[in-house]
Amino acid sequence: MEQKDQSLSASDNQPVFSLSELSQAIKRAVESFDVIRVRAEIAECRQWSSGHIYFKLKDENNILEAVIWKTMVPRMAMLPEDGLDVVITGKLTTFSRQSRYQIVVQSLELAGEGAFLKQLEERRKRLLSEGLFDAANKKPLPAMPKVIGVVTSPKGAVIRDILHRLSDRFPVHVLVWPVLVQGDAAAAEITAAIKGFNALPMDGDIPRPDVLIVARGGGSLEDLMAFNDEAVVRAVAASDIPLISAVGHETDTTLCDYAADLRAPTPTAAAELATPVRNDLRRQLTEWELRLDRKTDQINSQQAERLNALERALGDPREAIAFRQQRLDASDADHMRVIDGHLNGLSHRIQGLADRLPTPAGQIADARDRAGQIMLRLDQAQDRLLSHQVQRLGRITEGITAPTGMLEQKRHHLTLLEGRILRRGEQILERLDAKLDQVGRLLEASSYQKVLARGFALISDADDGRILKSAKDAASRHMVNLRFADGRLEAQITGTDQPPGHGGGKPLGKKAPKNKETNTPDDSDQANLFSS
Repeated sequence: MEQKDQSLSASDNQPVFSLSELSQAIKRAVESFDVIRVRAEIAECRQWSSGHIYFKLKDENNILEAVIWKTMVPRMAMLPEDGLDVVITGKLTTFSRQSRYQIVVQSLELAGEGAFLKQLEERRKRLLSEGLFDAANKKPLPAMPKVIGVVTSPKGAVIRDILHRLSDRFPVHVLVWPVLVQGDAAAAEITAAIKGFNALPMDGDIPRPDVLIVARGGGSLEDLMAFNDEAVVRAVAASDIPLISAVGHETDTTLCDYAADLRAPTPTAAAELATPVRNDLRRQLTEWELRLDRKTDQINSQQAERLNALERALGDPREAIAFRQQRLDASDADHMRVIDGHLNGLSHRIQGLADRLPTPAGQIADARDRAGQIMLRLDQAQDRLLSHQVQRLGRITEGITAPTGMLEQKRHHLTLLEGRILRRGEQILERLDAKLDQVGRLLEASSYQKVLARGFALISDADDGRILKSAKDAASRHMVNLRFADGRLEAQITGTDQPPGHGGGKPLGKKAPKNKETNTPDDSDQANLFSS
């Protein structure tokens, strides 16, 4: 009993803590540890909408909660993934609401090279499945670029080697975008440089590069980590400017090499791949010039030989022209015979048409006869109408005694009717006069005087006045009459000039016109123009 009483009295002397006081005490005890480094495997990693990343660190027997605050996420060289064996650097703290402790991560790195390579391989497969490394997306490099953009550190041997190699091979304008090539901020700067070069306008103050070189020297796997960053790889694949990756030595390979349009084993090799050799171009141009001269001489020689052969085959063009002139002369005689025959046919046809045309004088006489008959018929009709009216009026006056007014009305009606008959006769006479004028104009237009006024002459026999329509008819006459528009002359036939094939004849001599002139023929001679 005494021992029990002693234990109760001892517990009564212990201080009593609230939960908050106890949590604060535990928090101070846990955070008394300095920055620690822990190696473990990552599990259940996820990023919340707040931006914080929560995961667990575990080994065979224990689990430790871990968190990366959102302000630290952009600074991480790599992000946590499930299954990675990593070394975590951070500070311990507590989360009192769930009565647990956790580590706040400040940095994260792979625990071994094998795990790091495993992470890179998984990332490579994922980007490959997205098509970032497809050969169809690779752009060809320009044959002779004018501007080359270089993304690298402005310090060190890399930029000096590139500039020196470009100066020896093919001097071009070089733009350097200085960036960090390792460290936490390197990936962001490299991504910004690639995007910045692509954003330059084509005609801006700063020339837009024709090709880009992303380069750095050799280093460990951790040193080249920035060129395995997913953001850098995506920027390289999305570049509109052809891009050469020259990261590390020949044995080093990064994800940037897969996404680039061309991989160079070294930065110096990248300069060689981006440009041709100026001296080689000069030698090639000289060789092409010599080949062009030889080919030109060969073509000229062949063309000269071909031209000489054509000249020999062509012969003397003057002989060909003379032969064709002879053929033309022969054809001319044939054509003249055809033309003469055609003209004679036309002349006979015109003469036949002229014979069928009515004589204007006869048309005028017919029109006058018709007009006289019409006037006679009108007078007879007027007499019959007046007689009929007088008889009707007599019958009326005999039957009844008509008032004076009615008689006056009838007389007025007769007067109007007589005026209408007279006007109708005048209209008929006017139409006949108009038709007579039309026939007269037709007679004037058809008159042979119009033909003579255009420079033609009417040839007739001096003895019987017969119209002569061909040289053959005129050749048998001794004297002919020449009738012009302004008079008549007599002429003597001394010879003929007939076309080939028409027989002989004397050469055509000068006509001996007499100074005898006659008056213009009267209308009775018109028919002789169209009659034979």
